[in-house]
Amino acid sequence: MELVKNNRGSATIETATMFLLIIVLVVGFMYLMQTVTAYSAIQTAAREGAREYSLTDDKTKAVNKAVRELTLAGIDPSRAKISAKSVGQERRVSITYQYDFYVPFLGEKDMTIESGAVFRVVGSPDKN
Repeated sequence: MELVKNNRGSATIETATMFLLIIVLVVGFMYLMQTVTAYSAIQTAAREGAREYSLTDDKTKAVNKAVRELTLAGIDPSRAKISAKSVGQERRVSITYQYDFYVPFLGEKDMTIESGAVFRVVGSPDKN
């Protein structure tokens, strides 16, 4: 029994398969970049909050600065937990954010993004 070789349409099927693979990779890369952007914004907000805290030694101002930075980045600050604390000469601001994203064929997923920053208070110009 001899097999009949018919290659008609195989190039079309291969092209369609590769096209789908490329689409999945591009969409996955886009979601990854959105997550990296959110992390970067949260990290910047923590750093700016800690900087404000080290300059003013006021927790409320530090948290408000972090909230403003999150808002500027388009992140909902009501979904973030922002804490500021003082340990010796260090001023620390930590942010925990619940980040939701959509994965095709798997649905909605969530991830916790955490970031923090520490600034040291070296000296006070008022005490010199």
